[in-house]
Amino acid sequence: WLYKTPITFDCSVSELFGPLQVGARMVIARPGGHREPDYLRDLMERENVTIVHFVPSMLDVFLETVGASFPASVRRVQATGEALPGALANEVRSVREIEVLNTYGPTEATVVATASLLDGRAPVSIGLPLAGWAIAVVDAAGEPVPPGTTGELVIGGVGLARYLDPVRDAERYAPLPSLGWPRAYRSGDLVSLADAGLMFHGRADD
Repeated sequence: WLYKTPITFDCSVSELFGPLQVGARMVIARPGGHREPDYLRDLMERENVTIVHFVPSMLDVFLETVGASFPASVRRVQATGEALPGALANEVRSVREIEVLNTYGPTEATVVATASLLDGRAPVSIGLPLAGWAIAVVDAAGEPVPPGTTGELVIGGVGLARYLDPVRDAERYAPLPSLGWPRAYRSGDLVSLADAGLMFHGRADD
């Protein structure tokens, strides 16, 4: 499992604790190495890395620089931090059957709350909640909306963080009476529930 994200970026959490949870070997890139696609590819090949994580815009640069190829050892690419374009996901899979795991979660929900293993046939979704998480799609009044209807994604579960500002914390982590949740994070992200999972439709604000 390649660890390359600076510790100051919240996406580093999954790179740090993912391998520790499952007993995987962690390969640590040199400081600043995340900015060097050729170095990263050589490191993956030399250390037989099987799992890598990329923010989609960085993944695009990586593939363009190294010629759209991952070393043969890589079997899964995890994307998070931005909306993943379907064309980019398919580009990862075009050379061979690399798994593409699209994950979603704001810092306020300890980074990753939902995931979708993409197969190239269905539209790109952000998936369904991982163990320990609960999600709901609600309208402006906080009431759940039917599947297929766009609403705001709210998140509940064991990994909710807290703001240091108690006023801000109470505002964004307010209870969700319609579902009986004592605390729920208002993500500001617009989604709808489809057969493939949650579909991302942008932000509710600017």
